[in-house]
Amino acid sequence: MKISLNLSGPPSVAVDGARVEFATKKAEAIFYYTALKGQVSKQSLELMFWPELDEVHANKNLRNSIYYITRIFGAGVFKKSRGVLEFSGSVEFVENIDPLRGRFMEGFYLKDCPDFNSFVDEYNNERDLQLYNSAKANFLRALSVGELDDMETLNRYGALSRMDPYDEEVVFALMEHCFGEGRLDEVVKLYRDFERKMLRDLMLEPLKDIQNLYRAALLRKKAERGAAAPFFFGRLTELKRLSRSHRDFLSGAQYTNLIISGGIGSGKTYLLSHYMRNSGIKGTKVLELVCYEAERKIEYRVLSLLIGKMLKALKVDTKDLPESYRQILVYFFPFMFGKGAHDGQSDVKDGKLPFFELEELLSELFARLTARAKFVIVIDDIRYCDRMSFDFIQRVALCKYHGRALFFISCHDSWLKEYLKTFDKDTLRNIDILELKNFRRDEVEAIASRRLKDPAPETVDALYKESGGNPLYLFEIINSLKDNKPVNNYKFIYLLENRLKTLSSYEQMALYISSAFFSDIMPEAVADIIGVDSIRILELYESLVQNGFLKEEIRDGHLTLMFAHEQFRLYIYQSQPLIKRKTIHMKIAEYLASCAREAECERDYIDSIIYHYHSAGQMVKYLSCKLRKALNIVSVDHDFPEFLSGVTQDFIAKLEEEFCLVSVPLDLKYEFTLLKASFAVKTCNYDEGLKLIRFILESDTDKRRLLKARKQLIYYGIQTRDHAMIRENAIAALRILKERPDDVEKADILKSYALAELNCRHCKNAGRILLRSLAMLDGMPLSETVLYIRACIFNYLAYEHKYAGEYERCIPFYMKSIEICTSANITNGLPLFYMNLGQALMKIGRQEEAKKYFLKFEVLRERIYSALSTTIVKAYLALIYCIERNYRLSAKYLAEGFECSLVIKNSYEYAYLYKICALLKKTALKDCEAAGILSAVLPESYGYYYERASENFKKIGLERELAELDRM
Repeated sequence: MKISLNLSGPPSVAVDGARVEFATKKAEAIFYYTALKGQVSKQSLELMFWPELDEVHANKNLRNSIYYITRIFGAGVFKKSRGVLEFSGSVEFVENIDPLRGRFMEGFYLKDCPDFNSFVDEYNNERDLQLYNSAKANFLRALSVGELDDMETLNRYGALSRMDPYDEEVVFALMEHCFGEGRLDEVVKLYRDFERKMLRDLMLEPLKDIQNLYRAALLRKKAERGAAAPFFFGRLTELKRLSRSHRDFLSGAQYTNLIISGGIGSGKTYLLSHYMRNSGIKGTKVLELVCYEAERKIEYRVLSLLIGKMLKALKVDTKDLPESYRQILVYFFPFMFGKGAHDGQSDVKDGKLPFFELEELLSELFARLTARAKFVIVIDDIRYCDRMSFDFIQRVALCKYHGRALFFISCHDSWLKEYLKTFDKDTLRNIDILELKNFRRDEVEAIASRRLKDPAPETVDALYKESGGNPLYLFEIINSLKDNKPVNNYKFIYLLENRLKTLSSYEQMALYISSAFFSDIMPEAVADIIGVDSIRILELYESLVQNGFLKEEIRDGHLTLMFAHEQFRLYIYQSQPLIKRKTIHMKIAEYLASCAREAECERDYIDSIIYHYHSAGQMVKYLSCKLRKALNIVSVDHDFPEFLSGVTQDFIAKLEEEFCLVSVPLDLKYEFTLLKASFAVKTCNYDEGLKLIRFILESDTDKRRLLKARKQLIYYGIQTRDHAMIRENAIAALRILKERPDDVEKADILKSYALAELNCRHCKNAGRILLRSLAMLDGMPLSETVLYIRACIFNYLAYEHKYAGEYERCIPFYMKSIEICTSANITNGLPLFYMNLGQALMKIGRQEEAKKYFLKFEVLRERIYSALSTTIVKAYLALIYCIERNYRLSAKYLAEGFECSLVIKNSYEYAYLYKICALLKKTALKDCEAAGILSAVLPESYGYYYERASENFKKIGLERELAELDRM
């Protein structure tokens, strides 16, 4: 029997090409261990895999594991030897070793089996060098005979680099291969990546052969390019700005140093490199320095390179310098003399040479050198400049030698603010910021038109959307379209992967969890999930911002964290296994839900909770939260439907579709039925609403929902002014509250009962009930619901005076209701209170104030689906604009009032609508201009509108309102 062992990367076993699955992980481990060892004692296996058990139980577990193995491979797979486990001679193992798949048994780990795990680690250590040499030899051979395609070459090189990132033979072979095929850009990229790695980690330059090959590639590229400067996409404004500073500096005119700021992939380095290669401006010495993160802690590193390059540019030997300068250079800048780091203690630290004296000597040397020539100094990524060099450049070089040295400095945008804080005001006057933003859509179109053949508009849109206008990512996408490369070959992603490797485990965890947020990141949620305090999480995010993964933005006065590029977030998010993503979403949702409970304000969190439960696949919790959101929008517990719109209707329709796709608990179905009933009642679809409420009353047994169903019938009675309906259901609701006492709910029901009494003109009884309801709320926590009920009670207390025609006495009550709502930012009920106040002000002749409140009503009720209270406000605004002789606006509001009246059954609103129509009709009879405009909206006679108004005022017991018409 031939058995294939695949032990590189995650291990597996195959028989005749078919993969086998083991019953337990320990049985699988025993199989691998025995296959590799050849012969092992059963006692050693018991001790290795069950060290915590006694001999009897460990032996039993081993027998079970051996049984699981024989069940797969047959009873003859092992020799029949007592006390020893060994495969029989009929078993032939074929071990497949491919280091490119990963390390030996990668990811295979047994809990509570330290001896086995140590065996795997030791085996790895023994075989790593052997495997690497074998893989390297295979790679070099295959590369030399052309067996590998581009993708396979890249994958194998990447695998070898992970095993040994500093193998110059492999790098040279690949560069030579690319050079032979004319892929010069890849040769250059390979060299620059390798050089940076060597300098950063080992402080060594690549071998001369590699450097010579790199120079040969550059020379060939230059020859192929010819004399013409290469076309540079975009950044024309920035190039002109660099050129202007350069020319002004050369001519002796006033100039400014430039800081080029931008995020990852914005093209800071490429912009500077392109300009310096192709500016064509002579007469200055150009020095280019790159700051490496690994050299950040080497004091004076950048300054030593700068002075060394200045000396070289001027062809000044250090031997020709005065002895005082020479000693300083030898001591502080040993790299210039090839001596490595100094072993002794610094004179500065010993106090023998105070820092100000050192700075003075360096300043004199800098003055001496800049006096001999004008220097353009380009520093790429100043954030990685060592502290001492940075201090000298910003305090001395930029300040004292303005006119002799021009600085072009690139800086990551996340670090720019901190960098600028270090400058004094005088230095800042000589500095300008060039902010490299992502390309606009028109710039993307121009670039695509030049690089791609006649790109369609949808192609340009897709390029802009996917890249976000980021230059690096945009060009990688365009190149992939031209070369048909997959997305994971993008340099953008390559840079991201390299950056990820430099992060600590906690920083990676924070980044992976942050990628699950669809908008602003919540550091406190991430801190809770990974188990760190608030200070530690801010430190982690500071590092992630400085590394360019995230960016900080000020929104509405608050600092928010976001990914620097949406493609970063997508790549990091999608690189995680699905089960891990779902777990993260679940933890975030649970955290947000706990925050909402503690704050007693779910509304602030509900959208995020819904998103994360849905992403976690928790459909019942997702639908439950989505339903609660809909219940809040529809305001099931409030009399007045302030925010019902067409959007709400779509939201409920989509929610119903989702309910049909998932098996949900019966309670959730009843909740959804209650939602639909409330929405139907509040949008005047009374037949549908009453049908759904009857279904709940007949089928449901939950007292809370039965109470809410009764309240919907009360709201129906309020809208249709059906006093009997209000009374009947208020009494039924109070009976329910006897079984489950709730003073807030009781106060709410009582104030609705009082309204029915008011509408029947039982004002004394209504007043007593309202005051009792108000007293019940005393001492209650001032929640939004309690404040809303109090506002409604004050509103209803005014009705006794309104029905008596005492409008002046109504105003303090309405004002109190409005004050309660506005101070607590409550909008439910507020439009009604504005309407009542506006009506009272109109009645006492304060028209301008009334207009103000009617227009406030309009602002709040813009795009509202419900017509409740809207008809009467539209009618009053029509009357006010008619009085102001703005007949066109008057006609507009009146037409809108009629449109709203078609869907509501409310005799109170009908009465005032037709009364105002009669008033406007009388005006039209006296004014030809008014008649010409209003006649289209008021086609009937004055008598018709009078009769309709009279009919409805009699229904509501307000016949006295007709007196105003009779006086005209």
